[in-house]
Amino acid sequence: MPPIFLLPMAHAGLRLLASAAVGKKVNQGIDKSTSTAVSQISRALIVSLVEISINILLFFIVIFGSGTIFDFQTALTIICSVYVGSLIHSIYKLIKNLDFILVLGRDYHLNFKRYIFSQVYMTARSEAQEKLNGMGAIKRMVYKASSGPGPDTIAMRVAKGAMPLIWNRVSTRLLAVLFTVILYILIFRMIVAPFLIQETVHFSLLQAFLWPFAFSLDFFIGTSFSSWVVSLS
Repeated sequence: MPPIFLLPMAHAGLRLLASAAVGKKVNQGIDKSTSTAVSQISRALIVSLVEISINILLFFIVIFGSGTIFDFQTALTIICSVYVGSLIHSIYKLIKNLDFILVLGRDYHLNFKRYIFSQVYMTARSEAQEKLNGMGAIKRMVYKASSGPGPDTIAMRVAKGAMPLIWNRVSTRLLAVLFTVILYILIFRMIVAPFLIQETVHFSLLQAFLWPFAFSLDFFIGTSFSSWVVSLS
């Protein structure tokens, strides 16, 4: 059997592979007109949804299989591996997307809608300017003489026209992720927590979110993070 500390690393690796596979399929299904920024957000939301769903499925299999498929210690090891592996993968994603997060926070104050509008506008303006520059001299003269719209006007029309559809797509996925996160916490409070330790059913939402990660770190490296989480009440 491989060393126990390799199990969280294996789970993190599997999450990374699953994320890459799902993200590739998502990108293939998104229209190019929605720009790279929209694709990035849509991909991140769907990948997060899949990752959380995988964890939930693993918890159900392990907990309801305890005593028949797994003994308690094996089940405990798998659950802690899932949490620590998820933590490792989340830290990796945070570092990988740090530039995007900083831009979103610093320039757009975490306003997804404003960020998406800006990116669609810039993409449309760039394409419009490229097409206008590619016109021949005669076509350009006729276009200007007929008071054809400039790249800014074209980009604004495209962004305003596309924004409702794009935002509806992104917000639907965002709500799905938020719903799944809430479900994740509820499953911990009602199923995982009683399986690990009875007292945790009285935790607040913040404690319910933090405690399994703290407990899993304690399980592998002998720290006391779970006691700190308990003290938050």
